[in-house]
Amino acid sequence: MVVPTAVYAASEDWGADGLDERVERAAGELAGVMRPARAHEEELIPFERQLAALRPQ
Repeated sequence: MVVPTAVYAASEDWGADGLDERVERAAGELAGVMRPARAHEEELIPFERQLAALRPQ
């Protein structure tokens, strides 16, 4: 899955007008993709438990 907005910034772009808004927009789109659509129906598995499941038995 590809998020619609990406932010590319060179070192001279830091502090430039508009960069904050671009980052906010991209972050909002990413959060929307990562947030489960039906969180109340899906179990959210803690990261520690996911890692534990990867360990060899």
